[in-house]
Amino acid sequence: MYNIARQSLVDILARRASDAGVRIDYGREVTSLADVPPCDLVVAADGAGSQLRSAVAEFGTSTRLSGNKYIWLGSGVPFDGTFNYIFASTHCGWVWAYEYQFNTRASTFIVECSPQTWTGLGLDVLPTDEAAAFLSDVFKEHLGGHPLTAKLPDGTLAKWLNFRIVTNQRWHVGNLVLAGDSAHTAHYTLGQGTRMALEDAIALADSLQQHAGLDAALTAYEARRKAELVRPLSEARCSAEWFENLPRYSRLKPGQFAALLQRRWSPLIQVLPPRFSYLLLMAGRRITVPDRIRLS
Repeated sequence: MYNIARQSLVDILARRASDAGVRIDYGREVTSLADVPPCDLVVAADGAGSQLRSAVAEFGTSTRLSGNKYIWLGSGVPFDGTFNYIFASTHCGWVWAYEYQFNTRASTFIVECSPQTWTGLGLDVLPTDEAAAFLSDVFKEHLGGHPLTAKLPDGTLAKWLNFRIVTNQRWHVGNLVLAGDSAHTAHYTLGQGTRMALEDAIALADSLQQHAGLDAALTAYEARRKAELVRPLSEARCSAEWFENLPRYSRLKPGQFAALLQRRWSPLIQVLPPRFSYLLLMAGRRITVPDRIRLS
């Protein structure tokens, strides 16, 4: 597995843009098209809560929240570079984490649980710093006694969230086109959001080169990307639903649990009995589980 700090990636892309002659303005807030100078094309890549998309309101946007609660924390432990799943049982239900190395000095540590477990453990009322300390204790065996931190790079504190699932009937209106999370979101358990956004940008650039008219280019871009994203967005939805139904799989043996976790994006796993799903997987192919899974 390869990963890179988001700011490092942003810096690389900014240098490439500058080398190509792009002028970059930092610290300039854009909340509507009125804030944008006259231009041929505006790309709204400002995230799931896109203000540009909301300002136009002709995209047929649909937004819903996933069921589980999650919080994006950090750890001073530079784990070994692989992506790890860590599951911990509490008196109020399961709490689990996704952890991976952020850089040579720190790791990302995303904690998730059901809303019932969240309220049962009192995480809904604990101040964020106290919640981080509580979760440090829950996962102390895996953290080696190191504390989790809720402080973000900008100095603010992380918050408990429900993942926002965004879809749009249309991806372009006039000369405004959507890309990345403003057009579509994929649950973080799939780990493909940044890749999808970069692929959007590549497809948009290709379409603009291949079509003389702007509307034709944007129509072709939208059609191409919607078709390409059918499968990964379906897999992201199945992945999120697997974790939302974790108790359904928690009584399996560790090897069975790991096999279904590794194939959680299959829609069949969502509807078939867990043990039967496992038997089908084993009958169809040999299962290997490269990710590290820890149960406690």
